[in-house]
Amino acid sequence: MKRAVVVARVSTDDQAKDGFSLAAQVEAGRKYAEAHGFDVVLVAIDDGVSGAVPFRDRPAGARAWAMLHTGEANVLIVQNVDRLSRDIVDLLVTVRELLRLKVELHCLDLGRVESEYDIMLVIRGWQGSDERAKIRERSIRGKNQKAREGMVVAVGKPPYGYTYLRDERGRVVNFEIVTEQAAVVHLIFQLYTTGDDEGGPYSLYEIAKRLSLAGIPAPSNENRKNSRHIWNANCIGRILKSTTYVGEWQYNACDSEQIVVKVPALVELSVWEAAQAQRGCNQRKAKRNAKHDYLLTGIITCGCGRAMAGTTRYTDRKVNRYYFCNTNVRLAGLQERNCFEPHIRADELEAAVWDYFVTLLKEPESFEAKLREAQQLEMETQSPRREELASVIALIDEAAAEAERLGEALTKAKGIVARTLEDKMIQLNARYEALEARRAELEVGLQRRLTDEAIATTLNFAQDAILGLDFADHATKRRVLDLFDARVKVKDKRVFLTYSIQTTPIELHTS
Repeated sequence: MKRAVVVARVSTDDQAKDGFSLAAQVEAGRKYAEAHGFDVVLVAIDDGVSGAVPFRDRPAGARAWAMLHTGEANVLIVQNVDRLSRDIVDLLVTVRELLRLKVELHCLDLGRVESEYDIMLVIRGWQGSDERAKIRERSIRGKNQKAREGMVVAVGKPPYGYTYLRDERGRVVNFEIVTEQAAVVHLIFQLYTTGDDEGGPYSLYEIAKRLSLAGIPAPSNENRKNSRHIWNANCIGRILKSTTYVGEWQYNACDSEQIVVKVPALVELSVWEAAQAQRGCNQRKAKRNAKHDYLLTGIITCGCGRAMAGTTRYTDRKVNRYYFCNTNVRLAGLQERNCFEPHIRADELEAAVWDYFVTLLKEPESFEAKLREAQQLEMETQSPRREELASVIALIDEAAAEAERLGEALTKAKGIVARTLEDKMIQLNARYEALEARRAELEVGLQRRLTDEAIATTLNFAQDAILGLDFADHATKRRVLDLFDARVKVKDKRVFLTYSIQTTPIELHTS
């Protein structure tokens, strides 16, 4: 008995109205399999996944593809063509590869597909692809026009301090002030620019801490049950620099045009300008106070997932530098502590990381072996895309040959036959252009970083760099770490390092 995979996909809830609900697709697929004597070994469901995503890149699609590719299943059943793909090139490539794997493809609206050039398959594929493009284009045009007419476009949650204002038909047209949140926005600007009776102006972190201790829900938490009300400095910074609060909401159109829509203001322009001046002053001050360089800034994280930052402590005239998890310090007292990673000495940690790279560069044979391993991994990772590229190139060659045949036939045809051939030529030309576009996209994505030439260049760099490694300054060290895209993680007092040619974490030992 043949083993079948039933694939179901929906991208939006309203597809259920057209009989495309997941349950309906699965039930129809099972009935079709039963009627044809197939044993269903997998039901692959992609819920909320766009048909523009290639079949093999979808979560469920990838599982189905793996089973079909390895021979665990040899029949694929879908409701209709656009459940498989709404992209004509992906559809042609997918069908071509399935047929070459001797997989039977059955579309409930077409029956068994015998060729990627099945006329109904191509027509339905173009309809799905064209409709997807038209829907997106209409949506973008509509949103841009709406903004140009002075109306707000709903793009996710409204800014803090507002809710959406809707017309009698329920369409979003502007913002409406939320009184309680507006008062918080006023307080943020006041604390940042002038402070209060207790002092000030306050820093972003100090404002976030005050709001959190007061139990005021933060924007990301306000609709959650049992919210912990945690604000952070980044959230405060976004509010302070947003022009929305002085009545100018900015909408970025797809053609890079920035459209300004008038909305209710929450703060006076003079107050907002004072906040911008204070931000500039604070940034300059922060640069002047950066007395100590931290080599791993921006590339070190805690095992809990948060970034680690550098701090300096002075004891008995001695300078001690540490890296610490932001959770332990910035959220202390504001919520239940969930990270207990201790501080780690910066000098020891930075020395361990740097010594690793010095040793790596000073051992050319070992370094080259690592480069070759990474090169092999890169090639294996790109293998599916290379297979797709081969299929696309073959489809391009076949399209070119078909165009030549149609061209010859067209020179001899007349009347309705000529018009039919002309229509076919137009469709063929569109298919050819889509294939060429996908070919270019794949070729860019398959540009190898670790070619033999690149490896030779890297090894030469290592030889040249060895002379200065033992006396490298902070800037030179950081350039080397950035060159290798180094990443450091601290977990349970243990230090792990990954970099561009070493994706499996290796443990470093500090003194």
